[in-house]
Amino acid sequence: MFAHASIQNWWWTALPAAH
Repeated sequence: MFAHASIQNWWWTALPAAH
């Protein structure tokens, strides 16, 4: 993974929002 921290940042914000 390249932007490991950045990916997790938007991922764990977008994931519950998408659900």
